[in-house]
Amino acid sequence: MTAPAAPDVGEIARIRAWRDSLAREAKLRGEEMFMGKPDAWYDDLHWFCPNGHVSGRFLSGDRGDRCLACLEPVLMGPPMTERQFAAVTERSGK
Repeated sequence: MTAPAAPDVGEIARIRAWRDSLAREAKLRGEEMFMGKPDAWYDDLHWFCPNGHVSGRFLSGDRGDRCLACLEPVLMGPPMTERQFAAVTERSGK
């Protein structure tokens, strides 16, 4: 089995910044938070990878949490579809 390529650190950082800005906005609106993320995100978990995949599941292993489709690192974020995520990343300058 071939090891996955090194993740696109810039893209991961951009997704993290986008996710964190959404979490800050939710906190300012007074939404309940858990571990720095809105409670509502835990009701319908979604994981995002730098290749634009969105899933309710991920692979957890020695190298961290990975996308099931491409084995890139994933970050938890708000509930949305791949199409919605693609629209967000296109607007933010991917």
